[in-house]
Amino acid sequence: MEAARFAAHAAVLARLTRDGLSERRVARTHGDVLRDLRAAPALRGPARRLFREVERVRFGAGQATQAGFEAATADLPALLGRAS
Repeated sequence: MEAARFAAHAAVLARLTRDGLSERRVARTHGDVLRDLRAAPALRGPARRLFREVERVRFGAGQATQAGFEAATADLPALLGRAS
């Protein structure tokens, strides 16, 4: 489940870069990406939910759970289904 969460995260970042909505660089934070998405408010909320879950599990004390994964990835169609 954790691998799937991080794969979804990577796919979203790649798609946002490919669509020209954000730049992908090592030093950029989730906050930087969310600022880029001010121009795309329909994507900002879904991206924020995914990023919060990734940070909670990766950097915080949170454990990966099925409920957290489902909540964080519920908006993947909106985030990944953008036309290029």
